[in-house]
Amino acid sequence: ADYCNNKIGIATSDGALTYTEAFSGNFSTFGEDKDGELYIAGKNNGTVYKITDSTTELTGFEKGIYSLYPNPANTELFINLTDSSASLAVYDISGKQVLGRNLANGTNNIDTSTLHAGLYIVEIEHAAGTSKQKLIIY
Repeated sequence: ADYCNNKIGIATSDGALTYTEAFSGNFSTFGEDKDGELYIAGKNNGTVYKITDSTTELTGFEKGIYSLYPNPANTELFINLTDSSASLAVYDISGKQVLGRNLANGTNNIDTSTLHAGLYIVEIEHAAGTSKQKLIIY
């Protein structure tokens, strides 16, 4: 966070840095709760803000081949596939595959009750290629 301009900087995986719009409150510290959720505190107004990732979309994936919902998910995830078939792999943040299965055309129910709360990467391989997206389990 930039204390002087009240903006939060975001670094991408390729090293580019972008900033949010200015906030009120002069941010003074970041914090994390027991579930790994990220927070930032405003010095002027005493408010604690939860930082969320708005890029975890529910629909609109490449060529409309599938939709994944809900996201964030708890004990189950649904993948609606409009292609004939695909394969699913879920990776934890260390890159270890923690879940995998074949998907059929239509709605596929995925049991996520064995996954711990956190951020995962979902990879769906289909005839048009491979799609990846973030998945949050709470």
